[in-house]
Amino acid sequence: MTRRTTISAAFAAVGEPTHRVDGRDHLDLGSATRGWAVASGTLNVFAAPRRPDGSVGRRTHLGTVASGGFLPGLGDELAGTPVTLVAVPDGSAEVVREPDAGIVVAEVADARTAFARVMLPFVARADADPQEDPVATLVAHASDAVARDHEAFALAVGRRAQRPESSRARFTEMLAGIFPGRDEVLSVSAALPPLLRACRHVAVASGVPLQSIPRHVAEDPLLPPPEAFAHAARIGCRRATCRDRWWTRDCGPMLRMRSDGTPVALVPGRWGGYRAFAYEAGEQPRPVRVDASLAASLDGDAILFEAPMPEGVHTLGGMFAFLLRGCGHELALAAAVAGAASVLNLAVPYATGMLVSRVIPGGDGASIVHLGLLLGSTLVAVACFELVTQLLLLRVESRLALRGSGAIVLRALSLPLSFFRRHAVGELADRLGLADDLQRRITGSMVAAVVGGIFSITYLALMLAVDVRAGAVSASAFVLVLGITAMVARRQSRHAADAAERNGRLGGFALQLIGGVERIRTTGTEEQALVQWLQRYRPGRRAMFLASMCAARLHVLGTAIPFVAAALLWWRFASTDAGKEAQLAAFMTFNAALGAALGGVTSLGHALGELAEAVPLLDRLRPVLEEEPEAGAGAEPAGRLTGAIEVQDVRFAHPGSAGEVLRGISLSAAPGDFVAIVGASGSGKSTLAQVILGLQRPTAGKVLFDGQDVSRLDPVSLRRQVGVVTQHPRIIPGSIHENIVGAALLGPEDAWEAAEAAGLADDIRAMPMQMHTFVNEQTLSGGQLQKLLIARALATRPRILLLDEATSALDEVSQAHVSRSLAQRAVTRIVIAHRLSTVRNADRIHVLSDGEVVQSGRFEELAAAEGHFRELVRRQLVEEAALAAGMPA
Repeated sequence: MTRRTTISAAFAAVGEPTHRVDGRDHLDLGSATRGWAVASGTLNVFAAPRRPDGSVGRRTHLGTVASGGFLPGLGDELAGTPVTLVAVPDGSAEVVREPDAGIVVAEVADARTAFARVMLPFVARADADPQEDPVATLVAHASDAVARDHEAFALAVGRRAQRPESSRARFTEMLAGIFPGRDEVLSVSAALPPLLRACRHVAVASGVPLQSIPRHVAEDPLLPPPEAFAHAARIGCRRATCRDRWWTRDCGPMLRMRSDGTPVALVPGRWGGYRAFAYEAGEQPRPVRVDASLAASLDGDAILFEAPMPEGVHTLGGMFAFLLRGCGHELALAAAVAGAASVLNLAVPYATGMLVSRVIPGGDGASIVHLGLLLGSTLVAVACFELVTQLLLLRVESRLALRGSGAIVLRALSLPLSFFRRHAVGELADRLGLADDLQRRITGSMVAAVVGGIFSITYLALMLAVDVRAGAVSASAFVLVLGITAMVARRQSRHAADAAERNGRLGGFALQLIGGVERIRTTGTEEQALVQWLQRYRPGRRAMFLASMCAARLHVLGTAIPFVAAALLWWRFASTDAGKEAQLAAFMTFNAALGAALGGVTSLGHALGELAEAVPLLDRLRPVLEEEPEAGAGAEPAGRLTGAIEVQDVRFAHPGSAGEVLRGISLSAAPGDFVAIVGASGSGKSTLAQVILGLQRPTAGKVLFDGQDVSRLDPVSLRRQVGVVTQHPRIIPGSIHENIVGAALLGPEDAWEAAEAAGLADDIRAMPMQMHTFVNEQTLSGGQLQKLLIARALATRPRILLLDEATSALDEVSQAHVSRSLAQRAVTRIVIAHRLSTVRNADRIHVLSDGEVVQSGRFEELAAAEGHFRELVRRQLVEEAALAAGMPA
């Protein structure tokens, strides 16, 4: 009979009845001084805040207690704290209450300690002292866990208490969404935190749809609040340094902080400069124009948000709609100014006709002077108008350049790992490199269409006023020319698309040649490599030649149009019966207008050419735009993980492959467990690690973190809580501190602590600039590189560590140091290792062979039994002996 069964029986022996409880009941451990022994069934234990009225708030699951277990009364320990522990039956269960009499005291004390030790890993911090009183430690850490969620809990209560005000805020946001860019009507609930309101304001001004911006953002201990907001909204975020007199230039909407910590949304004004919106608690901000004194009150870097590429943007029309979002005011103003300039330009043909018909025949010298002054002032005004138009269009173009390129790169970074496996590195680099060119083509066609279209229409109206028949013929000719241009441009786009596709593949092949140049030199296959390159180069070059021929035809057409138009014009006016002076005046007026109109038509033709060249670029980017992001629209935040992992009957096969890499793998790890995965090369260990992290999706089965299916979770929020060291380490060129800390809210002391745990601190102290030493993969040894990555994985104090051959380059002393550091942390460890000494102390070892778990157990059990693990041990001992003797293994 076990000890726990003895407790249950002892309680019943003194007359305590057995109580049946079901899912409608709960046992409040925090308000009871006597506990319960579980006679049958299972109960789930939760930590929860206790409301002022005594009711229990939102629950956080800690663990389960099965039949034979004990649920202690913690009323004395939790008295005066805002937290309680409750137990809820999983279905139905039977419990026996601890009696009042002081019997079985020793057994109860042991059971209380055992309960606390089981629950502690779910809520304990990494620095929890295992020597402390387990019950007191459990209570303290449970209180901390609930306190971390207190702000979100208070917001939820506030939303329920302020439903009318929340409804008004949502209605206001719906109205604001109808008029994008009208930030003066943007109003959000004053009950929300000021920083969140300021972030929402800047995001909307940056072109992010209001409906996609969250109203509430959970606090992330590893990210600054603006970055956490950007992640929740799935938008880009970057920091920038503001230079002298930044407020006089258009740097885009941004967020900054005042010296007193007040968040300030900075939005470019319509007529230049910036407007500042300071968000105070409970108040709506008022716009204030930014000047030198206000700018001096702002501290720190500016934070800018980048609008993501919307789903379904696969066409030029969709790309135009995305890029031009929020630019309607500037485009409308540019069109109006260009229209005014074109109307003023009508003075040139009108004055030309008057000069020929009246002034010169009459010998009126004063009128010539007056006309000259009129034309001169008109030209100055037109030049000013065109300058304003070009500045407005340049402002729009600069916005679009950053928005388009940033959105496409952000989109690429959100794609699943399988997408990058399907495309060569060089080919992907070529595709993403086309983003700037595509944006330039689109904005170029937009500028040409705005200016050329307005000028053509204005001058065509004057031509019709001078001579209806000639004007109609000219209009028909314009349409014909544009039609021919469109046909040739369409053919040009087909050849350009073929050339772009082939050149992209050629670039990828060239990158492969550069990467394998050592092997090419070693094998003496330079000529074969050149032949293969030429075979790929020739078709692309031919396609470029055909596209250039189409462009040449367009150039010839543009050159011939003025001569054909002049011939038709001479024929038309030479055959009229009007008087010589009237005929000459009409001819000069019409000719001047025709010349200007032809310039507009040429601009429209240029716009068609730009669009024709943009089509193949968009086709090259289409795989990036059409691929589904890794995190779907319904992905849920992972929440704060406890470290429980379960792999249920997982199967995986690479796309297009008939064989399975993983075949029905099942394993689990409780919080704080050390689970090892070993096996021969090619057994599926690294693939299993990728499936656990969600980098690869299983063809069957599921992976659970704290009972949550990884396929439904936001992968970024999940992986941010998992420290990972991969089999093939990579670092970002930069300082050691940057590589360890990354974007997390960590300071130098955190970086040094992680370096000490990884055994890298002494190496760093020996470097010239210590933590600020610039490093890359060539400046560090293999062992130092692995230590750096281990330090990076430990810096954020994750609840889970996944180490794939993380210590393969370390010596025995360094490996032992890392193992001791990891053992002292309350963290779940999944370790994939070839060196078996790394996993000797594992709680459970799973042996993989051909994608299946063929053995499981502790090191001693597996080493003593016949099987794959024993063969691995024997083989490794032989290899070590051979290496020690200086012989090849």
